[in-house]
Amino acid sequence: MPRIPRRGTSGPGGQDGVVVDLTMQGDGLYHCVYTVPAQVGTSQTQFQLQVDTGSSDTWLASTSCTSKPSCSTFTGPKYDASSAQSTGQKFDVTYQRGTVQGPIVLDAFQVGGYSIAKQALASASDIENEVLSTGSGFTGLIGLAPQANSIIAQEVDDSPTVLTHLLSNSTSNDDTGLTSTPPSKKFVSLLLERPFYPGYASKLGIGRHPDELSSQASNIQYSPISPSNPGPLYWRTPVTKVAIDLAGETRYMPLGSTEATSVSSIYPVAILDSGGVSMISTRSFANAFYGTWGIGPGQQDGQYYVPCQLAMNVTLTLGSNVSIDVPIHPLDMSMAIPTEPGSSTCLGALQATDSDLTSGDLILGPAFMRNIYTVLSYETDPPQLGILPLTNAATAYQEFNTVRVLKQTITPVNADMSTTSTSTSAGASQSPESDNKSTMIGVKVIVAIVVFLIVAGLGIFFGVRLMQKRWKKQAEEEANAPDARPRDMAISGKEKRAHAGRSVFGLEIDEAFTMFGASANGAGPSGANGGGASDIGHGSQEGPPKPARRLTRADLVINQPGDSDEDRSDDHSHPTPVAQRRQTFKRAPESSDYVWGNGSMSGLLQQHDGRYPSVYSVGSLGASMRNGSDSNMRPMEAPNNEWYGSTLPQTPNSANLDVPMSVRQVQARSSAEHLIEPPSPVFKAAEPRQRI
Repeated sequence: MPRIPRRGTSGPGGQDGVVVDLTMQGDGLYHCVYTVPAQVGTSQTQFQLQVDTGSSDTWLASTSCTSKPSCSTFTGPKYDASSAQSTGQKFDVTYQRGTVQGPIVLDAFQVGGYSIAKQALASASDIENEVLSTGSGFTGLIGLAPQANSIIAQEVDDSPTVLTHLLSNSTSNDDTGLTSTPPSKKFVSLLLERPFYPGYASKLGIGRHPDELSSQASNIQYSPISPSNPGPLYWRTPVTKVAIDLAGETRYMPLGSTEATSVSSIYPVAILDSGGVSMISTRSFANAFYGTWGIGPGQQDGQYYVPCQLAMNVTLTLGSNVSIDVPIHPLDMSMAIPTEPGSSTCLGALQATDSDLTSGDLILGPAFMRNIYTVLSYETDPPQLGILPLTNAATAYQEFNTVRVLKQTITPVNADMSTTSTSTSAGASQSPESDNKSTMIGVKVIVAIVVFLIVAGLGIFFGVRLMQKRWKKQAEEEANAPDARPRDMAISGKEKRAHAGRSVFGLEIDEAFTMFGASANGAGPSGANGGGASDIGHGSQEGPPKPARRLTRADLVINQPGDSDEDRSDDHSHPTPVAQRRQTFKRAPESSDYVWGNGSMSGLLQQHDGRYPSVYSVGSLGASMRNGSDSNMRPMEAPNNEWYGSTLPQTPNSANLDVPMSVRQVQARSSAEHLIEPPSPVFKAAEPRQRI
């Protein structure tokens, strides 16, 4: 299968430690083996040995193994124990799947540059159900479980395991143990790659963290491993929580106490085992787990099958006296069925065994360990299990959708880098550093969006304010501009008076006087010849006519019943007393204040609707106006000064025309009260006025 090229081994070795590259063999799914190169014997023959955290002993397929299929079909190198020192003891071990038997010998052993003069190991002559023939093959196994679990140590005088030798405090004085300077930091670590996934390369650290994770060393959380008698047997820890994400809703699987007979715990316990393939649990645990999706075991084989496009988002919480949340990549939770290529049904990565699991309730193999950086620490006594989660749940879901739903592959950006990232279609890589970068990018995007919204909001706010100012200015200009059409709406008396003096029947006041033949001195055209009486009701005034003078707007005032300074109403039903009117009339005369009369105040000009004046007259002018039809008594069109009616009113006879006269002239002939209290208009108070 294609592999990601790796860099060389890092670290100088000795007390500074070393990081050794591992090789993933097999298909990575059903048959997945992570091997480390080791040199064995005086000839320093190199063999690929599987790294197994579930057992403690080391064995190699020997040249004497020929009968069983595992050895007969194996094409790789075999171990020749002829030059090794025999112990006279037999090795016999049974794994979860497979058995190994053979003599125990002592021979030189070297891994990662650390040399052991005499390492006790098994020269396997009988191997069953171990797939040695996969790929380039692996010759044997190197166990990294605690010393107390070693079978060889029980048979050969507590002979130290490889892990015990590597993490010893000093070199051996009798040339039987470690001959190299041991690392100062007492731990071994594992970093396992995912098949067909461009994440981290597989690494074995001896007293040293991989360079790509050294900055994350402070984030590693440690949990004491579960104790047993005579000592810790496995890298075992309790499972305190199982969280399952179903369509955005988190559900927690009910957990009981452990069913394992060799340990006591109120929670199920799990063993980290890099020598297996998937995950194995008790039947009760598996039924409760798959029951969350409504899935049960198959009727024929008892295995659990799931839809290949079902993203099983699961997070396990591990640890004793500490809670370590480990999200599992959905790609690690199911796998394609080899005998059914292209099938939409996959095999679940978690399977159950009906045999008793005396050591634990759950065995977490590579399908789980690909999601963490595992540290087997002997820095304390008893040893501790260190875990650094590597999988980002959100990114993992996107990658699952890319592979399983979109049928696309996730390709590395740079295959030569030990830390690679996925393609743009898949999102960021699953590493913590890449996750931090993705988080920073996300934060920057959010900040940019917030800044954009603030700027846009300020722009809208000031834009609205500017538009409001423009609208206000436009409204003021429109309010100050003269209206081109007559208005039928009610307006204030003050506005009425302001407009009344501007025109009389569409003409300026002086033009109106000229039109009707009136002059400022109270005599019309015939009045100059003495042909018209100008002061009816006040006696005759003989003598030559006064010089003609045009009436100015300063000479024109009027007090209308009901008017006030604020708003002179057209309602005359409640006249204001004379004295009160005198007190309230404080303004200067305006152009809208006029008196039409002939000495008896028979003529009265009043404002009607604020735009065009109405004439209410008891003199000859009013009589001449009434001679016209009602259709002529309509308001005029201001722009062209035309009547709306069909005929114009008859021109009044100048001999009978009421002569306008100034207030000052009237005051010379009558009392002030007679001037201020003019006769009431023709129309009654309750009678509607006619608009002209």
